[in-house]
Order: sequence, then C-alpha cells, then structure tokens
Amino acid sequence: GLTRTGFQEEKLSLLAKTIVNASVAGGYGLINYITTHSVFSRFSKSNNGWNTLPAGLVGVYGTHYAVRLLIALEFLGANVPEEAMYFHANIDSNGQTLTGQNNNAYTILLLDGRESIPADAFWSVTMYNATDFQFIGNPINRYAIGDRTPGLIPNSDGKSITLYLQYNEPSDPTQRANWLPTPNAEFYLLLRAYQPAPQAIN
Repeated sequence: GLTRTGFQEEKLSLLAKTIVNASVAGGYGLINYITTHSVFSRFSKSNNGWNTLPAGLVGVYGTHYAVRLLIALEFLGANVPEEAMYFHANIDSNGQTLTGQNNNAYTILLLDGRESIPADAFWSVTMYNATDFQFIGNPINRYAIGDRTPGLIPNSDGKSITLYLQYNEPSDPTQRANWLPTPNAEFYLLLRAYQPAPQAIN
C-alpha cells in the first residue's frame, strides 16, 4: 500500500484491493446521488441559471459532509464567503445543458462592463469540461475571462460587455476579443467573486 516511496498497489492483498475499489465506486455513487437528488438541491440557491450554495455551507461545512465531498470533487476547495463567492452554471436560459456541440453559441451580457460583478478584489468566469472537471485546451489558451482580462471590447454603448462562448473561433473581431472557447462537448461555468460585496453573499 502506502510506502516511503509512494503508493504501491501491488503490495495490497486481494481483499484490500477489493475494498479500495468498492470504496471508490461507492463514493462516486454517493456523489451522483447528491447531485441528482434533493440531498444537494435543497441547499442550492438558483438565480437565472446560476447556482450557489448558501454562505453558511461553503468553506465552513460543519457536519454537511456530502457538500464538502462535492466541493472537493468539482472545485478541489473553496474559501469562506468573506473571501470568495462561487456561482455555478451548467444549463442555459432555456434549461438546456451547456454544450459546444452542434455549433451552439452562448452570450453573457455584463451591463456594467467590468464592474458588473460586485467584488472588491476581482472576478472571473472559468470554463470546465463537464466530464473530468478540467480546463479545456483551446487555440488561444484562454481558460477564464474576467475584469482583469486585457483587450475586452465594450458594446456600442461604451460600457456593457458581451462575452461570447462557443467552440469555433468567431470571425467578428469584437466577438473574438471577448471569446471564451468551449469544448466540442458539455461544459460548465464557475463564476468566482473575490472579496465579494454584501449583495453577492446574500
């Protein structure tokens, strides 16, 4: 098992291997149950397709072990609400699963431009592959977009900014500047607001 030089599976007995494999399978089964049943959904708050967990659960989980398990799988970890708030989206405004397949394209309108998200430090929208929760390789090496992203082009009003999410590179120069590439597959978005203002927490 666990040795001075690392984990060596071959040193495990057949019984130990069976127990470890069953534990892994059981863990993923629990995660699936959490994400598809009210065990998780009763904690979640949704607004316009973006979901978040109440401030009292993230970063300070108490005895909500199932929530801690889900955070560890999809997000690795999370700060306390005073440091950061997290908003998760995997469906569009019509309730359909986000995917870059079939030439699907999405937009996010930031009415107040870079100041749209109430964060005293900074904010970002990061894209992840829905299958393995990893970054998505793309031709411009852009994995997130936010208030610190250089070169974003505002709309004709001079203030609002539209973000463009799609698999194929846009031909329009403005759309290309504001492009966050998607995979040719299902994905989800994570909006992080660091040092969030009270309205973001509440």
